[in-house]
This record gives sequence, structure tokens and C-alpha cells, in this order.
Amino acid sequence: MIWDEWEKYRKSGKKPENIPSAAPLIYKEYWIGFPDWLGYEETDWSVRKVKELLCGQIESNGMEMVDDLALTNEILKKGRARV
Repeated sequence: MIWDEWEKYRKSGKKPENIPSAAPLIYKEYWIGFPDWLGYEETDWSVRKVKELLCGQIESNGMEMVDDLALTNEILKKGRARV
């Protein structure tokens, strides 16, 4: 869906010339995904989002204190979890 929206915008003539049409190719070294490119947070939990959450918990030494219920609540609070 995100790709379809980008394609529609890209072809609409409203996209400024200084914004590349093929951003994933132009910025492939730094490319994260369309939500990042377009400036919004994903509502579904992708593998990348779960890894970010867990890495943040590990870096803050918070994993030792997180039980299954607390982690599940955190995931549900931040977005829709795919079951």
C-alpha cells in the first residue's frame, strides 16, 4: 500500500524535482523503508520495529526487568501487533 501511494504521488506531478523518484536505489546505503522516508511510524510490528524495541531495552539494561506480560503490553501500546 505504501508503495502504491508513493507511485501515485510520484506520477502526480506534485513531487519536487529535487526529490528522487527511486529513493530506495539512490539512498540504498541508508535506506530503512518507506515509513522512514515519508516521515511516519509504522502501525504494524515489522521485524525491524521489534528489533529496535528489544535493542533499546537491552541498551538501557531494561531487559532484565521485563517479563512477557510487560513486553506484550509495550508492543500493543506502540502499535498493532500481527498475530
